[in-house]
Amino acid sequence: GVQLPNNEYWDQPPISYNADYPYNKVLQTESGHIIEMDDTPGSERLQVYHRSGTFIEIDPVGNIVKRTKGTSYEFIDRNGYIAVSGDAH
Repeated sequence: GVQLPNNEYWDQPPISYNADYPYNKVLQTESGHIIEMDDTPGSERLQVYHRSGTFIEIDPVGNIVKRTKGTSYEFIDRNGYIAVSGDAH
């Protein structure tokens, strides 16, 4: 969990895996990288997973979870905008 200054915590949401054959397609490389495309009705999601544990997942309602096991960089060569309609921690 991540502790906030007001002693509240938040953590990575649970992975929304609920795959059902034959709707789940998985590509896995020899070293363990995985691309998963799940079309299970009501549980559609995408996940790109690096063998280090770094991953990006898009869940059935469009939420994105990103986990970086190393250092993360973002470069914006022009403009950058962010709008948060709910809470931001």
